[in-house]
Amino acid sequence: MAASLRLVLLGAWAFTALGQQCDCNQCSNIPADDWTSPCFENCTITGDPHVEHSWRVGYEDGFDFQPQGIWRLAKTETCGGTVEVQAFFCQYFFTRLSSAIAYAITINGGDKYIVKRVGDEYVIGSPNVESATLKILKTPEIDPAAGVIIVSDDSCVRIKINSQPLYGGERNLALTPNAYYNNIVVKIWGCAITTDGICGAQKLSTQFIDPESEDNLFTT
Repeated sequence: MAASLRLVLLGAWAFTALGQQCDCNQCSNIPADDWTSPCFENCTITGDPHVEHSWRVGYEDGFDFQPQGIWRLAKTETCGGTVEVQAFFCQYFFTRLSSAIAYAITINGGDKYIVKRVGDEYVIGSPNVESATLKILKTPEIDPAAGVIIVSDDSCVRIKINSQPLYGGERNLALTPNAYYNNIVVKIWGCAITTDGICGAQKLSTQFIDPESEDNLFTT
């Protein structure tokens, strides 16, 4: 009897972990400025680009991924009113490396944001994030002093984005003022994560978005 009960409980927990059953009402109990709670899974993508953390099984401590084009980073329909995050990666110069030049995000059942930098201008009213540093991203208990933070209405999905000059130093900045990369941290309530997106998918190639398809969030 005890063994049967244990199996039932374990099965229910597995069912929850797949995002099929999830109490999204609990997310608001975690303060909005708390980026360290173990109740959230973490996907952090920085640089050219490095996936520093993910919920991709076997790659939780990160992996390198240098794609080009539009790729799905994460998606959940469990909390946050259906959330999807996509990135637009471009190759820079004559290397195999790439940089996320923009992010497209749907959240709260229909709100849509496209975050990109064009010269010194930012869309969706995001502030100048040039002063933000990678150290801030690696110190999650401190929110960035500059950047973009998007939180779902139920507080179950928390996203922060900032930009960095691709080449540091005033001299290099003067020569390449528009060379930059974008960093992103995606926090999703633990029971709401899925294997959709490079943050969770085992086969990354399945997460490419055809720019002509209806799945492309960068189209209006």
